[in-house]
Amino acid sequence: MDDYIADLDADNIAHLVTDEKSLVDAANEYYGALQKEGSGYRTKKFVENNTYEAVEKTVMEKLKIEDVNGDGREDRKDLLEDEDYLNTYLDTYKFLSRLEESGKGQRKDW
Repeated sequence: MDDYIADLDADNIAHLVTDEKSLVDAANEYYGALQKEGSGYRTKKFVENNTYEAVEKTVMEKLKIEDVNGDGREDRKDLLEDEDYLNTYLDTYKFLSRLEESGKGQRKDW
């Protein structure tokens, strides 16, 4: 969970950095909003900055997951179809499931 939070925070802060806004200013802005809005803000901003589909595609490509279930897509559902995949990538499956739920507004907080 700590790695998950750190990854989301890093991505969210990176999206705030501009030519006019330094990394320090972006981090201060982000953590100020996070404190004000609560921990659900973290996922909300990540989903605003990144589509679930893009994240899932990148993860599947990096892990070299094959279309095990034969639906024509390499996605998190393939992780459930192969025991070795599921044993190895259970945390990845959980991460993608939570992220997809957050993108649909079903999950407000972690």
